Amino acid sequence: MRILLFAALWPEVRELVRMTGMRARQSQLPYRQYQDERGEVLLTLTGPGPVAVAAAVGAVLAVHGPASLVLVGSAAGKMIGQYVGPYRVNRLIDADGRRSFYPDLIYPCAFPLPEAALYSRSRIWTPEEIRTVCDPKGGLGGESPAGRGPNSGAGVSLFDMEGAAFFQAANSYLGPQQIHILKMVSDRGQAEGERMTAQLLETRMRSGLSQIEAYLRALMKEARKEEETADRMAAVLPGQEELVRRAGDLCCSASMKEQLKQLLTYAGLAGKDWRGRLKQMEAKEKLPAADRRQGKLLLRELADWVMRDE
Repeated sequence: MRILLFAALWPEVRELVRMTGMRARQSQLPYRQYQDERGEVLLTLTGPGPVAVAAAVGAVLAVHGPASLVLVGSAAGKMIGQYVGPYRVNRLIDADGRRSFYPDLIYPCAFPLPEAALYSRSRIWTPEEIRTVCDPKGGLGGESPAGRGPNSGAGVSLFDMEGAAFFQAANSYLGPQQIHILKMVSDRGQAEGERMTAQLLETRMRSGLSQIEAYLRALMKEARKEEETADRMAAVLPGQEELVRRAGDLCCSASMKEQLKQLLTYAGLAGKDWRGRLKQMEAKEKLPAADRRQGKLLLRELADWVMRDE
């Protein structure tokens, strides 16, 4: 899988599943999951709340291993101007633990989104609490809630229950550059007695799903580029079995083996055909070396060739 996608509630992603042609997937895990036709994206419905999302992230990563993780969902907040699309979270504030986290917004540059800060806690936010946090004189922990960065969304602050837990659980396995949180504003916080219906939530999420889909496509494009680069690197660098065999040919000590690894790595990155050079040494019956003394001489000869400008 290139992308492991998560959402708390089905209405948040129902239309996205339809747009991307995902199909229900049978799984050993106790979660509803959907997968695209190419097997690049796996969506997991976690259920609401920090405990549910953290448990789902750990379970899915244990089965599928590292990938780009994306949390998609709704959040309370204030609409800014005419924009009704998704925000990319550039700062997370755990309102229960009073800690902040910063995802590394490295890519995808191909599809930038406005950025926002996201406040998370284990209870639903009320309009009064949101106004208190957004008060520039008394933000949570004395910090301004304004987003940071060139696409900061004019200091947009969002509020949810899952974001901080999602990031902390994912960051136990992955680097912050692999964790993405995309949020849509669905309400301004729920006052006592109010209730968000599934139909209303789905309607409010629908306006930004095309942008979310484009973001996921850009993310997959970046992942393919990284895989192609990794394949090219693997083709020119020595594998572990190959390194062990060549170290045996040169009768290497531990320090000689490390030197050999560095030389072959440098040669591969410099575009030199070190495999062809070693075959030439075999053809001249220099390899395998008779003893360590001869191996040291051959290693020095190899180093001279690697460092020589041609």
